[in-house]
Amino acid sequence: MSFKKLNKQLKTAMEACGFEAPNEYQKLALPKIKSGADLILLAPKGSGKRTTLAISIIQKLKCYAVGVAPRAIIFVNDTKAATELEAIFKPLVKGTDLRVYSINKEHHLSYQMDYLFEGTDIVIAEPSRLHEIYFKSGINFNYLQMMVIEDAPSLKRNSICVDIDRLTESLSGCQFIMTAEKMDRKMTDSQDLFMSKAQIIEFD
Repeated sequence: MSFKKLNKQLKTAMEACGFEAPNEYQKLALPKIKSGADLILLAPKGSGKRTTLAISIIQKLKCYAVGVAPRAIIFVNDTKAATELEAIFKPLVKGTDLRVYSINKEHHLSYQMDYLFEGTDIVIAEPSRLHEIYFKSGINFNYLQMMVIEDAPSLKRNSICVDIDRLTESLSGCQFIMTAEKMDRKMTDSQDLFMSKAQIIEFD
């Protein structure tokens, strides 16, 4: 997939960030993500997994805001990862009206619920905090188009994997993506639970 095929606003933002052509991983992953299939994307560190996810999500949401409910959620391991990923998204949504919001335990729960009530399109979240908000009816999943588990083995090795599994129980018609460096047993468990038809795409 060439960057030339991307939404004009996204392409302009990418050019401003210095992106001229897709790297080898992006050539493989971008068309697969665009297809809408559930995916497990395996690639070494430094391949550009986060940037690829950001490009794909912005493109999928067509660069414009809709309503107040999020249409994409990305689960991350901790506040540091959330901050890093948000920093990747911010320059890429310039020129669009897409709203990106990071949910973590460093901010007060009621403040985050108020912010979500005002509306957001892309949520980057620590699972335990989003789980808490969801079961207080503080977030609406009815319009969710994509759910991503970033660095899946790190998340799945601890108890917060239960929070992710519970949040997926009521979802239908949503594209699920997991990223990792290598396949992990806990990721295989997720295949059985909510990614039964997932394609495994491995990039060396």
